[in-house]
Amino acid sequence: MSRGSRYNEDQIMKVLQEIETGGSVASVPRSPSRTCPSSASKLLPLAQ
Repeated sequence: MSRGSRYNEDQIMKVLQEIETGGSVASVPRSPSRTCPSSASKLLPLAQ
């Protein structure tokens, strides 16, 4: 039985939008407002 996704769609979209607007993959999860993914690199393994 598979478990659900670790991150919901809204969380993933916020991370992608921050990266597209100039945030680096390493800095996005450190933003003070970030309460979701602990590491954008987990969402975007090829972005590094």
